[in-house]
Amino acid sequence: MSSEELSVSVNDVKLKGSTLEGEGTVPLVWAHCMGGSRESEDKEGFFAWSLDSVQSLTRFDCRGHGSSGCGADPQEHTFESLGNDLVQIVRATFEDDTPVILGGASMGSVAALHAAVALGQRVKGLVLCILPACYEIREQKRAFMHALSDSIMGNEEGYRKYLAMTRAARPIKLFADAGKARVWEPPAFTGSEAAALVLKGAALSDFPSRSTLRALQTPVIILAWDDDSMHPLAASAELASLLPNNTLHVAKTFADLQQWPTVVSDFITSVAPPRPREEPTEQMGELNETLLDGRKNKTGSMAPCCCCTVS
Repeated sequence: MSSEELSVSVNDVKLKGSTLEGEGTVPLVWAHCMGGSRESEDKEGFFAWSLDSVQSLTRFDCRGHGSSGCGADPQEHTFESLGNDLVQIVRATFEDDTPVILGGASMGSVAALHAAVALGQRVKGLVLCILPACYEIREQKRAFMHALSDSIMGNEEGYRKYLAMTRAARPIKLFADAGKARVWEPPAFTGSEAAALVLKGAALSDFPSRSTLRALQTPVIILAWDDDSMHPLAASAELASLLPNNTLHVAKTFADLQQWPTVVSDFITSVAPPRPREEPTEQMGELNETLLDGRKNKTGSMAPCCCCTVS
């Protein structure tokens, strides 16, 4: 499967990405979670990418992550700023009238939500996976994120402690019940300063306003799980109550989780139907018969085509 490497500069920060070609009619642009990257997603194997339903899959390392550059200020790393990055990526990568589907996990899902508000009717669908805390629930977590960022900024020992904390985090219930342990990949920040800026940006972030989401007509699928304080089910339920055109899919078991690729593919097909297959005309049928007759040898069996005879 060939991949085309991409690079887009937004506010003097170079964002690195890649595109895989698919078989559908509308491209999907995807944003990863905080501390993630394209590489870490591939290693974890959490998203079993299917290209049957999308024209292409475009993924970028968010600023401060993976192979992308890093901003100099926490405001450059807020969810709204990351949403603007997605908007600029869409505008730089596709023609002006090209419809797109946006999606993401955790931090990336909120970035996709902000981008969808900005891009309007150009966005044909939204895939929001494991949404983080929002609104009043998020207010309760801001102090912790600020403190965590402050403990890392300019402090390599603090950064090492943060990495150890992420590694020691207990698996959520549906993984534990199935005896599964997610493959742990170290956070893909570009360094301790980037980690501190990204965390501070998250502390300053929130979702688009409730009134904005009530007016968003884009079809949305929300994928959630339970027993995860960083991605509380209450956040997904809140969005499901606000967005006028959404479906909420809650994974309660590991088997449910394994259905997510199919759920996403079915959703994309519903908002971006595949091209209809052309039925052969009567003239084409006659031409095919002629070609087949021409490829039969004297015994009436099929003769090999030219590519089969070249070694």
